[in-house]
Amino acid sequence: MPDALSYLIEKVTKLESLLETRNTAPKAYPDEMMDLKRLQQFHPEHPAATTVYKWVRNGQIPYYKTGKKLIFKRSEIEAWIKQGRQMTEAEIESGAIDFINNRRIGK
Repeated sequence: MPDALSYLIEKVTKLESLLETRNTAPKAYPDEMMDLKRLQQFHPEHPAATTVYKWVRNGQIPYYKTGKKLIFKRSEIEAWIKQGRQMTEAEIESGAIDFINNRRIGK
């Protein structure tokens, strides 16, 4: 039993150190500029080029244009993707409760 316990403690310690290393590791370059192909690879849905062109034409996605070439800033694309996040029911309920508790009566 003591051997099993020390083995588990060792494994947990290794996992903790791996998680700490992973959380403190520098993130990918937020200002990395991506071309159309890189954007397609980066986006979770791997959209077709025609879909990306449609987003650009409709002004739905942040982009830059150099001559005829479209480029995208990674940090702006990440923020754009996060804007589409839907809140969970628990988050909506919590927000509603906070709103009710913090509103001023009569104003």
